[in-house]
This record gives sequence, structure tokens and C-alpha cells, in this order.
Amino acid sequence: MVGRRLVNLVSKHKKTAASTIFGLIAGPIVGYYISGYINDYLTTTSSELCMFLENGEVLKFNEERRKIKEQFTCDSLDLSEKVLEKANLNSIIITHSNLSSANLQNSTLENAQISGDLSEIDLRNATLLNADLTGADLTGAKLSHANLSRADLIDANLINANLSGADIPNAELTRAYIGFANLSGANLENADLSDATLRDADLSGTYLGDADLIGADIENANLSGTYLDDADLTGAELGGASLSGAELGGASLSGADLFSTDLIGAELDDADLTGADIENADLSGADLFGAELGGAELDDTDLTNASLRFTDLTNAFVFGADLTNADLTLANLNGAIFDCNSLRTANLAVVNVSQIHIVDSNGNEVSSCN
Repeated sequence: MVGRRLVNLVSKHKKTAASTIFGLIAGPIVGYYISGYINDYLTTTSSELCMFLENGEVLKFNEERRKIKEQFTCDSLDLSEKVLEKANLNSIIITHSNLSSANLQNSTLENAQISGDLSEIDLRNATLLNADLTGADLTGAKLSHANLSRADLIDANLINANLSGADIPNAELTRAYIGFANLSGANLENADLSDATLRDADLSGTYLGDADLIGADIENANLSGTYLDDADLTGAELGGASLSGAELGGASLSGADLFSTDLIGAELDDADLTGADIENADLSGADLFGAELGGAELDDTDLTNASLRFTDLTNAFVFGADLTNADLTLANLNGAIFDCNSLRTANLAVVNVSQIHIVDSNGNEVSSCN
């Protein structure tokens, strides 16, 4: 009888016992995995991420960064001379920090906002689409072949920076200081460089189509072979710059300072040079077909072998200019002012002398040069 009751009791409670035993065995295992899940997805904080970055733990930072989707801020970091190659800094905000000489090659900083000392930073091949670097100190920064499309570099200091081959279309560079920088072969299509300083910069072979360079200081810069079609250089300072072989078709250079500028063989067809100062410049072999030069200063300018066909030279000042072998076919010289020396070099067969004013060495108008 007692044995049967024991059997019934065991049978009655075997499910409960099995559940209990399973719970005792599986509970710790399930708990371990749940705990791990929580630790992986809930305990990483933005301050810890900043710490990983400051410690140069790029792999750990990237791993944990994937778990935090929202934007976060790191303040007052010392990242100077840190090796942070291939860091995922998308949408990060880094404020009041020292990144001088930091190595961020091949890193991504899309939509990032960074302020502080970025001098000598290494951002070669880095991706900085839409990055906010307003007012950043990027003195001597290495940005060759970096992608800075639509980046905000307003008031940034890029003196001596290397931006060769960089992709910078549609970027904001208003009032940026880019003196002595290397921008050779860079793409700055439609970039805003108004009032920027590019003095002594290397812009050879740079693509600046449709760029805004209004009021920019580009004195003594190297723009040889640069593409500037339809660029706006109104009022720009280009004194002493080299634009030999540059393409400036349809560009606006009205009121620009081109004193002593090298424009040998430049393409200036349909360009607007109204009121520009082109004194002492070298335009030998340049193509000025259909260009607007009304009121321009062309004193002592070398125009030998230049094409001035259909060019508008209304009220232009042409003193001491050399027009040897220049093609003036159908040029508009109405009201243009020549001295005898410049007129003697011109091809009088195609010049309508009745349209022009001739002055002597004292500036007095004369009827002829006989």
C-alpha cells in the first residue's frame, strides 16, 4: 500500500519535478546569455566610447560604436598623436579637443562636427561628407585624396595643408585661409571660396568649374592648367598668379586684379573682364574670342599672337601693349584708348581707327601717329 502511494505521488508530481530540475540546470545558462545581451546593448555609454577613442582603442571603439545609433558628444579629448586609422566617427561631435598630429587615415567622419586643434592631423583618404569643420585649425593638415564633399570649412585655417587630389565639390570655404596650401588636382566644383585667401597656393590642374571665388585673394598662386570655366572671380585678387594654359571660358573676372598675371595660352573665350586691371600681364597666345574687356586696363600687356576676334574692348585702356600678330577681326574698339606704340603693333588692316582714341606720351589726344 505504502509503495503504491509513493508511486502515485511521484507520478503526480513528476512534471513539477522535471520543471524544477530543468530550471535548476537551464536557469544559469539562460541568465548568462540574457546578462550578456544586456551588457552588450545597454551598458556601453558615450563617455566610455570617448574613453576608448582617447586611449586609441579603435577596434573596441568601432565595435561598441555600432551599438549606439544616436549622435553623441566627446568634449575636451586629448587625441594628439593618436593612431586612429579607420575609425568610424560618423555623426560624432568632438568639441574643444586636441587632435594635432592625430592619424585618422581612411577614417569616416560623415556628418561629424569637430572643433579644436586639428593642426598636422592626418586625414588622408578619409571620408568627411557633410562634416562641420567651421573655424577649425587645420594648419598643415594632411587631406590628400580625402572626400570633403559638402563639408563646412567656413573660416577654417588650412595654411600649408595638403589637399592634393581631394574631392571637395559643393564645399563651403567662405573666408577660409588656404595660403601656401597644396590643392593640385583637387576637385572644387561649385565650391564656395568667396573672400577666401589662396595666396601662394598650388592650384595647378585643380577643377574649379562653377566655383564662387568672388573677392578671393589668389595672389602669386599657381593656377596653371586649372579648369575655371564659368567660375565667378568677380573682384578677385590675382596679381602675380600663374594662369598659363588655364581654362576660363565664360568665367566672370569683372573688376578683378590681374596685374602682372601670367595668362599665356589661357582660354578666356566669352569671359567677362569688364573693368579688370590686366596691366603688365602676359596674354600671349591667349584665346579671348568674344570676351568682354570694356573699360579694362591693358597697359603694357603682352597680347602677341592672342585671339581677340569679336572681343569687346569698348573704352579699354591700351597703353604700351604689344599686339603683334594679335587677331582683332571684328573686335569692338569703340572708345578704346591707344597710344602710338600699341597702335603700331596692331594689325591696322582689321582695326577701325575711327572708333578709337589715340593719345601721345603726355596723355593728350591726337588725330594720328604720323
